Amino acid sequence: MNHLLIIELPGGNDTGILAAACDAGHWFAVLTADPGHYLAQPNVADWLAQTKAVIEVPVFAVDALMARLAGIAFDAILCLPDLRID
Repeated sequence: MNHLLIIELPGGNDTGILAAACDAGHWFAVLTADPGHYLAQPNVADWLAQTKAVIEVPVFAVDALMARLAGIAFDAILCLPDLRID
């Protein structure tokens, strides 16, 4: 079992990556600029309830990311293209 950090979800609602992680026996955290976007969608909110953590970083700047993730160990980081990220 690995700890995965998943950065945003493709399209803002594609939970397939979360299902695949669970099916493989991994646990995961989700890093997002806007947790409210996911929590407003019942199906996605149900998946977020299964995460180890929802990590909010409003501005995806390197310094902000590093500060927020300091001390958290991950086995893999998954970042999928998302048109919502500027």
